[in-house]
Amino acid sequence: YHQASEIAHLRSLSDEVLKTKIVQDFPPIHSDFTIIERASFPLVRAHANQYVRHNAVLVGDAAHTINPLAGQGVNIGFKDVEALLNVFEQNHTPNTHNMQQLYEKERRHQNLLMMTAMDAFYLAFSNDITPLKWLRNAALKFAENAGPAKQRALKYALGL
Repeated sequence: YHQASEIAHLRSLSDEVLKTKIVQDFPPIHSDFTIIERASFPLVRAHANQYVRHNAVLVGDAAHTINPLAGQGVNIGFKDVEALLNVFEQNHTPNTHNMQQLYEKERRHQNLLMMTAMDAFYLAFSNDITPLKWLRNAALKFAENAGPAKQRALKYALGL
């Protein structure tokens, strides 16, 4: 996960130089390795139009991908699984209608909320526009002193 310019730079390196960079930048690798091929892909926000269709149910990254800030993609995926398990607990043989009402409807709304929040955080922290910096800093000070609301937001973000 990096800026597009840095990814382009890494892709331009020879295999030997790239291997040296990997060894320098990542935790120790206890065996030798050879770079055979390389690839990169953009991390993009995506959200399925439907989580439930016929006999298929999407959860986690199959249903949604978000900016990889603070591990929220995995957290909302865990919440998807929890909600799906709750549906099976309530209805031992759920049908498509049950799944759409009890799983998809709840999780789409909650996931969209978290996806939008992560987009806002990324926008707020990924640029140096002075008024945005002031607003960001004011919001952080407010959040720091938000007491119980801060604790509730942190629990939600952690999936608790």
